[in-house]
Amino acid sequence: MSTFTHNSMASMLNLQGLIIYKLSSDKKTINIKIGQPRKPSSCPYCNHNKLHSHGYGRNRSIKHGLAISGQMIILNWRSKRYKCLSCLRSFSQSPPKSLVTGRDRSSTVFNRQALREMQEKSFSSVAKNMRVSYTVLNKIITREVKENSLFELPKHGDISIGVDEHAFLKRKLATTMTLITPNKTLLGIIPTATSKALNNWIDTNFSEIDKQRVTEIAIDMTKSLKKQLRLQFPNAKFVIDKFHVVSYLNNIIKEEYNLTAKYSLKPEDKAKLPIRTKDLHITRVLAQDTSKWKPKRKQQVETVFKLMPKVAELWYAKEEMRAIYKECIDREEARERCQFVISLLPKKARGTITKHLEEILNYFDKHTTNAFTEGCHTKMKKLKRVSFGLKNPEIYVKKLELAFIPREKLIYPHTF
Repeated sequence: MSTFTHNSMASMLNLQGLIIYKLSSDKKTINIKIGQPRKPSSCPYCNHNKLHSHGYGRNRSIKHGLAISGQMIILNWRSKRYKCLSCLRSFSQSPPKSLVTGRDRSSTVFNRQALREMQEKSFSSVAKNMRVSYTVLNKIITREVKENSLFELPKHGDISIGVDEHAFLKRKLATTMTLITPNKTLLGIIPTATSKALNNWIDTNFSEIDKQRVTEIAIDMTKSLKKQLRLQFPNAKFVIDKFHVVSYLNNIIKEEYNLTAKYSLKPEDKAKLPIRTKDLHITRVLAQDTSKWKPKRKQQVETVFKLMPKVAELWYAKEEMRAIYKECIDREEARERCQFVISLLPKKARGTITKHLEEILNYFDKHTTNAFTEGCHTKMKKLKRVSFGLKNPEIYVKKLELAFIPREKLIYPHTF
């Protein structure tokens, strides 16, 4: 059998430094026989450098990724055997570690290709496309995502972080940690929303100096985890995200609408209500920005306001809060206008907003929001929907974190 080397082919297949002996293909696979020209420098048992060729060992098949045509590239490693003239022991020459790890049946190139596929697709879809099992993909993601840690804090300056909870499995919650300033990035995902898990994660990833550098924490209006965050980051002030404030007021409007429609309206007035528009419930319409309303929607809203004056009052209070975020320059101006909004709210909502007023006004110091964290949640929801849910907490974290690893880190490394 004659051998040949082809630099362009070796570079294209990422097989630099290896000998390509033979290439053949069929409808499903491309088979490439490869070997290593260099003789081992020493015996792996006694480190003696006098070695003698001792024939060939077993051929080893290694998956090397999918070609553009959809064919699977299979590397057939031609294993040479050597005998040490010192200890008289024989051994087979293994593929280079940069090509394949240990006794894996897939190369580093294949693993990185699988990771890029899993960034946007489910395990089952990638397993079917790349012709491997879920167990293999599980092994790849467990090893590779651990090596490509997301966590990276700037070395100097103040830090603002975002903390929010999202649904993990049924009624279970997970915690998302993001860096907001000086740049935006996902720091990590904690599979449980408990104080113990939060403290362990922060103690593992934040030094005492880094904890002192955190000056702002963007959160929602819930009490969960706030006590622990205050203890962990003593110099930080809480900033309640403006999206959650407006969302809370929208929920107050929805509750008032439902109560009025159920108990206060006469039957003839209830019949006039535009219960459902063509595609949205009227309470969803009231939560929208007015610039999205068409003439028909405006007419429907006017009907609701005539029949439900209290709903109209709450809606004007919510729109005033929107205007505060857009128009106010400093916190003192915002404080005065917030007091007017509070006066229009029912007793329970009035107490809630008053209690969190200072944290709401902290927004006007640096205009910090949790929008990036909410954007991360949107991407996570898409991945969970594509995957039809992920039950294993460890795999859940790694699968979601994988989606936020820059793709350039998953480009295959050169073998030499």
